[in-house]
Formats: sequence, C-alpha cells, structure tokens
Amino acid sequence: MAKFSDRRNLDIGQVSATREIARLGESKRYLLVEIGVPQQFEDEPRDWYCVYRISGPDHHRRFASCGIDGVQALQLAVAAVGAELLAINKKLGGTLRWLDQKDLGFPIPS
Repeated sequence: MAKFSDRRNLDIGQVSATREIARLGESKRYLLVEIGVPQQFEDEPRDWYCVYRISGPDHHRRFASCGIDGVQALQLAVAAVGAELLAINKKLGGTLRWLDQKDLGFPIPS
C-alpha cells in the first residue's frame, strides 16, 4: 500500500480502464490512456488516490488524483485526463480523435 508522502512515485497498480486516442491521418493508436483502480493510502486511510497514465510517441505522463474516497479519486483522474488531452490536442492542431469524432471521450474543462 502506498504512503501519502510518496504520492509522486505511486504505481498505477491494476489498470481498470483503457482508451485509445487516434490522430487524423494515422490508422493506428496515437495515445493510450490507462486509469488504475482507486487505492487507499496506507498512512491516510481516509484518503484515496487513482493513478492515470497517458503514453504516446512524444508524450509519457503518469500522475495521481487524490480524493476523500475511491469515487472522488476516480472522478478527478478522469477530469485530469480530459484537461491533459485538451492541451495535447491544442498543441497538435486539433487532430486527436476518439471514434472518429472531435470528442476526445473525456470531460473537457469549461
């Protein structure tokens, strides 16, 4: 079990969900989003974390969202992925797609 003080080095653990994001003009996956199962901190039993990972040709990011329970940690991880995909998509000129739609498949901050 992870310690709150080590939150920068948290392991994703068991992956609960994945999503492939494509780029226009490419027939294969461009980014892979993986979200881990929410876990409790060892030294803060009332706090939970959920690690997500986004990997692709020029992007490798692993981070954890923390919440007061597993659901909040998961919700915050999904929101963080949406924000990060939005930033990546802007950098790439709006060429990322999920299921051939402009929608990236994650909530986007307003």
